[in-house]
Amino acid sequence: IAQLGYAYAILGLYEAEDPSYMDLARKTLLEAEKLDPRIPQIHAARSAMRYSRWGNWDVREAIIEMRHARKLDPNSGYSELTYLYWHIGLEDLAEKQSQLMLASDPQSMEARVGYIDSLYFSQLADKAAALEKKLFNREPDLQYYLIKGMPKEAEAIIDKTPTIDPTLPKQLRSRIDRAHLLALKDDRQAARQMLSILEPEVEKLPRLQPFHHSAYRIAEISGRLGDGPRAARWLRITADTGFPHYPMMERDHMFDPVRNHPDVAQVLASVKSTWERHKQEFGAGEP
Repeated sequence: IAQLGYAYAILGLYEAEDPSYMDLARKTLLEAEKLDPRIPQIHAARSAMRYSRWGNWDVREAIIEMRHARKLDPNSGYSELTYLYWHIGLEDLAEKQSQLMLASDPQSMEARVGYIDSLYFSQLADKAAALEKKLFNREPDLQYYLIKGMPKEAEAIIDKTPTIDPTLPKQLRSRIDRAHLLALKDDRQAARQMLSILEPEVEKLPRLQPFHHSAYRIAEISGRLGDGPRAARWLRITADTGFPHYPMMERDHMFDPVRNHPDVAQVLASVKSTWERHKQEFGAGEP
């Protein structure tokens, strides 16, 4: 019955976008808990529900629930906790978990790709590229050159990609990459034109877990273009939808033109305060 509750939760979070599945998950998990409160999947499901739009992106409670699951089953929760730690900027804990996942299964694509992607989105481009070379023996991808502020190299990669069909939702990331490149090149008119199209599209996306990455990219482009109020708005949306990663925001050069803007400074100070609380509570690792 705990597995059924977990399935309802995952279905509601990632597939159906239907709150009725959350109600079914809660009821089923309560029944499972009455039968046997020692089942780790109960807490794993509640963790996923906490870290979602239905749980108001309560990452603190999500971590507590997943740590409870780990107490009941020390072999559970590695990928979930790793994901949560990376997204709130607890990088030491996140790296430790990522390395444990790799050590337990060196051929796991989830562990390999997840570790590299997390380093990239944390703006740790050199570290990500070194790991990519070590694990896959390949050169850095596009994100490396965008993060490092190397438009010539980034453009060479983008120009090799197939023609973008703007009607396809799956091409949104490619179009955001193009806008990012235009901003890096200081082609402000073209970048603003693309941003004016992309912003309402991102606004309409369902608030599922990937949403905050698109929101952050809009904040980055706005920052590079010197639009402090717009950058601050999308930084706040990013943090409020499960991505309050202060170290990432602090080291991201795309925000340098607006870092001292009052609106941006206020958001960054708020995210920093949240990060410091999380670090104080969880930074020492699991009790």
